[in-house]
Amino acid sequence: MLLFVVPIFLAIGLAIAARCGAGKRELIATFVGFVVAAAIPAGILAWTNEGFSIGWFAIVYVFAIGFVSILGVPAFLLLRPLRPGRWWSVGAAGMLLGFGVAVLLRSFNAPEFRELMATGALGGLSAIVFWLIWKFGGGVDGQRNSFEEADRWKPSAGS
Repeated sequence: MLLFVVPIFLAIGLAIAARCGAGKRELIATFVGFVVAAAIPAGILAWTNEGFSIGWFAIVYVFAIGFVSILGVPAFLLLRPLRPGRWWSVGAAGMLLGFGVAVLLRSFNAPEFRELMATGALGGLSAIVFWLIWKFGGGVDGQRNSFEEADRWKPSAGS
């Protein structure tokens, strides 16, 4: 199931981010990344014993978008200046956010270990998928950064 859902959402997100213009590439990649990151846990949790349930997906997706808005967007805005470049650091941050989701779902009571690990794993996976879309969509070392790098090494007029 996991091998089926994640590549599909990742491919859709990368395709959408790749089609936008260079000027808005990071903004579009960020937006698409958040939308797809919320779809990852919704898609996995909507996979029931009978197969995929679109109704369950829609319900879980609404909650996932809420958690992405409450936890994911502020975390992105705080960590963006650091330009995370490794998948494991992004995955660890996503796991911490997933733990936060477990605590919020339990109304600040201590969640069970199994629930904590499940939401942590979904958070880590969603963060890695978001990061891949953001990174390859122009967020890290993309076209925008290459111009900044070129200006830094340009000789000044006085030398």
